[in-house]
Amino acid sequence: PNATGGKATKWTVLPPLPEGLRLNEVTGHIVGTPTQGRELAEYVVAASNVSGNATASLNFGVTVAPPEGLSYHGVQSEYPRGAVVYMTPKLVLKKSSDSMATRLAWAKVSTMLLKRPPGSMRPVPGMTFTISPDLPDGLMMASKTGIIMGQATQGRPETTYTVVVRNATGSATANVTFAIALIAPSGLCYPDLGKVLYTSQPVTVHRVVDGYVTEYSIEPSLPPGLYLETESGSLTGVPSDVTPERSYKVTAKNQDGQTTARIAFAVARTPPSGLVYPGQKPVYPHLVPMTMQPSVEGDVDEYSVNPPLPQGVDLNSRTGVISGTPTQVSDASTFEVSARNETGVSSTPLKFGVKVMPPESLTYPGLDHVYYVGEPRVLVTPEVTGGATDWSVEPALPDGLELDAHSGVISGVPTRPVPEAPYVVTASNKAGGTSEVLTFSITAPAPKGLTFPGVCSDYPVATEVLLEPRMKSGISTTFSVKPQLPIGLQIDAVTGVIGGKPIKITEAMRYVVTAENVTGSTSVTLEFEISEMPEPVIDHSFADLLETVTDIADIGEEPCRASAFGNWMVWMVHRAWLNDPT
Repeated sequence: PNATGGKATKWTVLPPLPEGLRLNEVTGHIVGTPTQGRELAEYVVAASNVSGNATASLNFGVTVAPPEGLSYHGVQSEYPRGAVVYMTPKLVLKKSSDSMATRLAWAKVSTMLLKRPPGSMRPVPGMTFTISPDLPDGLMMASKTGIIMGQATQGRPETTYTVVVRNATGSATANVTFAIALIAPSGLCYPDLGKVLYTSQPVTVHRVVDGYVTEYSIEPSLPPGLYLETESGSLTGVPSDVTPERSYKVTAKNQDGQTTARIAFAVARTPPSGLVYPGQKPVYPHLVPMTMQPSVEGDVDEYSVNPPLPQGVDLNSRTGVISGTPTQVSDASTFEVSARNETGVSSTPLKFGVKVMPPESLTYPGLDHVYYVGEPRVLVTPEVTGGATDWSVEPALPDGLELDAHSGVISGVPTRPVPEAPYVVTASNKAGGTSEVLTFSITAPAPKGLTFPGVCSDYPVATEVLLEPRMKSGISTTFSVKPQLPIGLQIDAVTGVIGGKPIKITEAMRYVVTAENVTGSTSVTLEFEISEMPEPVIDHSFADLLETVTDIADIGEEPCRASAFGNWMVWMVHRAWLNDPT
């Protein structure tokens, strides 16, 4: 707009502008693209500020823009029969008349209706396309967009076709000239195909050909995993088998003829490539197990390394894994690892050294909180990160247990109960050390299954008695008996052995012997009497039976000395005669 006087702060218009146009309330500009027709009408625009307002009248109408220009660019002079044809029109609509501006008091409006961008394929409202003469069979023109498309099924010499586009306000024409030729494909080749393809490697090779092709074929069959796309002629797939070089014939044809091409290639195993050791470190600790896993593409028959790896570290020639425990300190060196098969090799340098590092993360994962006196061979092995060469413990371990100063292994057989206590184990080397607190106790397993084998029901006065206890399991620290044993017999409170010579006749009684420790107890009842010394009586049939025994293993059980003293004497003599070492 063009206004005099003070600056307008607000702009309005009545009645509302045609659809697609709008008035900017700040600047007074009328902008937009009208989308519907409207008869000539008057529009009053008002400009105002705090001091007053001014108005102006605009008189204009909106009508459908007539087509002004029509063309088809990129049309070929000749299309092979069966080829895909696609021609897109470019439509230009007439712009609004410049004379409108002369009828406006102070505004200028651009009112081009439905102007389409060049090459648009969307229908323009109200537009209709026609063509003359008729297109060849297989081709058609869309009446709303003017697009010519299809696949011609018959030949036709060069012909000029007139396309007319029209709407309610006007029309435009364009001439399109082309021929449909009967042409066989030619010049088939695969310029990007190499002499060797590799297993497991995706392949896509496109053909080059002149003319239209309806179908591609190949003979003999391609190696497993490869395919010829019958519509596009491309070679695709992932070859899976090694195949020697072979020649293949590819045919491209349409209804008017065909062309062929000879291709030859072999399929070989993929050579190794991209060998790396992603977890490699610049330094590895001395005497600490280490592992490096390779990453490589392709098939590998063998891995090798040069120069040799540090002492204690090896390369697995089959898997490429580098592992071991470095046993010697060394400066950083470069080692070249190679992965190879019959078609190629991939190598990578590894640079690392071995140095002494302080041990860390010391643990004894097999440690129990409680051990038992006499427990067979306690063995607890440490786990530690870093090469520990010296081990120590404070305070000293319980009696019977010891710490190996070179390996840190705790072993031995506990000999006495010890309350729960902490023990600080330290693993160290020249670079430093680390410690772990071990807390455990030593207790005695509860005794079970107390017996006195060979006990008799009657013992003569003044006869030597010796009864030794046995237990099914556990260890006893104290033995006791109730009531008191006959005079002359005693029980050893530590070993449980009952011995001595009874000196007084005593009637049969029951004696309860108890073995106990801090964990528990077990008991057994013994019943016997003390009687007068009997005269030795020998059972002759027993003696005759012993005379037949020539092997100590067949002598049988020892007779009761108290109740069968005569038989016992014969048995003891015969056992000595058999030279029994006991």
